[in-house]
Amino acid sequence: MNSLPPEQYKEYDPDLNPFSHAPVAGTPQLNEAPLTHSQLKVEQEELAFLTDRLHEANIKLGAQKDSLAEKLVSDELTQTGNKRKLSERLEMLISAGTAFAGFFVDLDGFKGINDTYGHEVGDECLIALARQLKLRKNEGIEVYRRSGDEFVVLVMSDLPGKEPSITEEDIPGLTERIRDDIETVDVAVNEKETIRLHASVGGALHQPGQDALDFMKTIDEYSFAAKTLRKCELYDQGSEEFQEGMQAFLNWCRQHDKSPRDAASIAEALLGRNRATTVLGKAVVRATT
Repeated sequence: MNSLPPEQYKEYDPDLNPFSHAPVAGTPQLNEAPLTHSQLKVEQEELAFLTDRLHEANIKLGAQKDSLAEKLVSDELTQTGNKRKLSERLEMLISAGTAFAGFFVDLDGFKGINDTYGHEVGDECLIALARQLKLRKNEGIEVYRRSGDEFVVLVMSDLPGKEPSITEEDIPGLTERIRDDIETVDVAVNEKETIRLHASVGGALHQPGQDALDFMKTIDEYSFAAKTLRKCELYDQGSEEFQEGMQAFLNWCRQHDKSPRDAASIAEALLGRNRATTVLGKAVVRATT
């Protein structure tokens, strides 16, 4: 084999010999001196710092993900659950076989508030209404904004101091309590004027075998009946408005195969016992005059 004399060998040049295995920058070579104790400590501290930053970034990313998920099921204005969250919750309760009742809450005169005072005041009324309803969240009550001035209140069976299962007999008292709570709320329009909130409330107990859609339809129908009785409550028995409201309520009873005798118990469930007695008493007075 031919060989060059030693003096003709060239020093290693990676540019002239690109196929040679040049050392990679930063890679410890066999001829490099080992790290000193202080250097090793610095390396460990830098690694710990980077690990902490990565952990913090993961926590922040997780929080942002949770926040985004919450926004998808929350009403931004009132900070209650939205329609989507309500649907999910109903499916969960029904699948679990939990006893519960639902109530439609419809703010009285909301269109007039917006027209008279503006939408900002209207929004304040919705916020105040939701805030008041949520005060009882520790009593098995959940609040959802369905649309506009319509809210849905779900009442669970695990109310403090009650039997495990909610029953039909609980509906009138719950209706009255929800309305009474709402009617304690005043919303300031300006320095001299406030608006006292009122609402129509109609609800029912969830029945075994009822799906979420059918249950929502049921409480929606009871909400309509509650609005007709609310008109009777607001106006004198001699007025046309009272007559219209009472006639609409009786028509509703007939459409739902309710007898005249049932009307009293339905009115009680929709208005609460005390208010129902007042409204039906006005009806009796009108019928006898």
